[in-house]
Amino acid sequence: MLNRSAATLSVLAAAAVCGAATAAHQPKPIQAAKAAKPEPAAIVNGQVIGRNDLATELIADQMARINAGNPQYADKQRPVAASVGTLLLKKMMAAGSKPIALSRQELIDFIYADKSQTIIAAVENKIRQVVIAQEAKRRKITASPPQVDAQFKKSIDTARKQMHLPATMSDAKVLSTLGYRVQAVRDGVIASILLEKMIIQDHEKKVGHTLTNDDYVEARHILIRAAADQPAPVAPGAPPAPQPPTDPEKAFTDSKKKMDGVLADIKAGKITFELAAKTHSDDQSKFQEGKLGVFIRGQMVPEFEKAAFGLAAGKTSEPVRTQFGWHLIRVDRVGKDCTPAERETALQTFTKSRVQAFVQEMVGKAKIKNFVAPAATGLPTLQMPGQ
Repeated sequence: MLNRSAATLSVLAAAAVCGAATAAHQPKPIQAAKAAKPEPAAIVNGQVIGRNDLATELIADQMARINAGNPQYADKQRPVAASVGTLLLKKMMAAGSKPIALSRQELIDFIYADKSQTIIAAVENKIRQVVIAQEAKRRKITASPPQVDAQFKKSIDTARKQMHLPATMSDAKVLSTLGYRVQAVRDGVIASILLEKMIIQDHEKKVGHTLTNDDYVEARHILIRAAADQPAPVAPGAPPAPQPPTDPEKAFTDSKKKMDGVLADIKAGKITFELAAKTHSDDQSKFQEGKLGVFIRGQMVPEFEKAAFGLAAGKTSEPVRTQFGWHLIRVDRVGKDCTPAERETALQTFTKSRVQAFVQEMVGKAKIKNFVAPAATGLPTLQMPGQ
């Protein structure tokens, strides 16, 4: 009996109750009873996030994780199931030896009353999804069905590779094996697409034009650090680097002298740019011989960007001063010579680096009433299926 009830918890049930009476019993015409307004888990800019709808999604996600095709991916914590068990124990203790019954609504009410971290996180994540959808609608930005389908497919392909699942395994089988619902993943995909489009929209506004191939470049750099509060990076397990000078201007003067020497050796052919980066650079990129990969216009600090996008392929800059110290920059390829896949990867890397701050800013501006989480609870890190 309990197994059958648990199975039905993953299905969104809706009921409309209408009253009817014959003319003999009710002389005046009556209207159908209005559906009760959903009790809110939260309200975002006037939009209600219903408690029951959200709990239904949470229960469905929990059931999918419990029923993961591969046991190693199944949810061992089972937080929703733990709430069910707690409620059942309480009812059993109260009833003694008498049979007990547990309705779906009782379970939902207890999940919220229990205030586990799971329900708190679910409400906060739903708030984020609503804020993203509202802002996208305001900007008239949409995620088209073909875009969603393509990204959905890409997400599953990525999961298939990362989890070392057979290439012949169907998409549906991949999701069931890992314990994810199709709709949960698609919701995450939609949010990701909308976020990316909004971040790109803002970035293009910042640079003043629509991004083109000319807004990408692949480069390497050498950094001689001059900031007093930023010690040089070290390899894992290596002793800490000496603390930099406390006089900022002296630090810049000293680092410039060192950089001039490095540049002179490169020009004289005494050392390659790659080896100089590996030997002298105070940036983590030294471990990749100064390689920064492909990046987009507007991503770096202004002084660095101006120099990088002003160089032809294969050319090295003169020392460039930024807030971090002195740089030598060498452009390996300009944007038109980078592949579409490389440019797309660079754009996605950029947008992903902006997601947290972008969402936090939107959430901070929204009018939110959260009836589940304590007022002092901050929203956790954004995590969505399909990202």
